[in-house]
Amino acid sequence: MKGATDEMLAIALDIDIATLYRWKNDFSEFCEVLKDSKSIHDVEVEASLAMAAKGFTGPDDKYYPPNPTSAIFWLKNRQPARWRDKQEHEHTGKDGTPLVPVLNIGNPTKN
Repeated sequence: MKGATDEMLAIALDIDIATLYRWKNDFSEFCEVLKDSKSIHDVEVEASLAMAAKGFTGPDDKYYPPNPTSAIFWLKNRQPARWRDKQEHEHTGKDGTPLVPVLNIGNPTKN
């Protein structure tokens, strides 16, 4: 319930990570408890990230402005087609046909 990773849990239980994976595979209730506890933390972190991205007023009545890094992270993950760093551009010829390079072998100055 403290948000530990599988690796951290294996260390806390003093077992090999492979043992933990085997237990998760063999005991469905154990696996479900781990999933449920992890999802609780995921929801909390998501809410915190959204607050940081948008800005918020804390319990101390102090205003915390939007955090640009949080906003960028949120948008890149929630809307990757619009916010990823690498934009894909495809160029086509007439009627959407692929562009075909033409080499002029007879005159090397035109290549």
